[in-house]
Amino acid sequence: MLSRENKGKETNMKYISPLRRPPANTLVGQVYNQIKQDFGVIADPFRLHSPAPPLLAGIWSVMRETGSAGQVPWPIKEAVAAAVSQSNECPYCVDIHAAVASRPARQSLTDLIKQGRTADIADPSLRAVVTWALASRTSGSAPLLAPPFSPQEAPELIGTAVAYHYINRMMQVFLPESLLPIFLRSGWIGKMVWSQVGRELACSRDQALSSGASLRFLPEAELPVEMSWAAPSPSISRAFAGWAALVNQTGTEILSPQVRQLVTTTLQTWKGEPPPPFKYRFFGKQASKLQSCAGEPPSAAFCAPAVSVVGAAATAWALAWEA
Repeated sequence: MLSRENKGKETNMKYISPLRRPPANTLVGQVYNQIKQDFGVIADPFRLHSPAPPLLAGIWSVMRETGSAGQVPWPIKEAVAAAVSQSNECPYCVDIHAAVASRPARQSLTDLIKQGRTADIADPSLRAVVTWALASRTSGSAPLLAPPFSPQEAPELIGTAVAYHYINRMMQVFLPESLLPIFLRSGWIGKMVWSQVGRELACSRDQALSSGASLRFLPEAELPVEMSWAAPSPSISRAFAGWAALVNQTGTEILSPQVRQLVTTTLQTWKGEPPPPFKYRFFGKQASKLQSCAGEPPSAAFCAPAVSVVGAAATAWALAWEA
């Protein structure tokens, strides 16, 4: 998430070749420009979607609109991102988002979340939301049956959780475990690095963004019933409706009926088991197609949307429970 242009360096992504400097008049170029304006840097979780422009537009809009809406303070949403990432075993995501969430809280959340010490979180409202987010991959668990937020807050909090359940999976497939050198990943040096990162990113979060600016990249679409929790927010509901429509459209164009049926059948029986068996059940079936991406570039344009659609379909189901 911290990588910039990396001039002259090869990408650290597996299977795909992301677009670094797309023409400004293309969809990827326009989305990149808005990401730079709003976030200051094009994070790798966005860049890895660039071979599939509609899916890049969809995930960017979802992330931007959930982040820019103002019902829920941004540190709470960052804590949700960190907790969801912990449930999905994405340590790099935990480090960066917990560092950002910790700035105003005046309490380091990274170790508390990683070590399961949520009872030690001082702020009771923050503690309740983190507990809820950690349980969000297990349908029917007690925190999900009594969510610690109102229907008006649900679009931002559930939207953040859905987005990071998706982003975590994409990172696990396409990116290394961490984008930092090994000697910076732990110990006092690592804590210093993440503290500085948290300070800088927290400053950027304080800049207010106008809601709805990313919706021009998406088609008008009806909000799926399983995403009705987004309805109280016009911008977030439109973002998720457009993203879902683009996922379905791209999936129909790229994936065979057999693969789409595999995804649907697996999700109907999935109860939140740990990522490895869940992930490889899908990607093992596509191993030959994925491996072809590491060779000739032309096939990368196929592999990126194919894998992204599988992940996005999982996301749509992952939090299809009553808020």
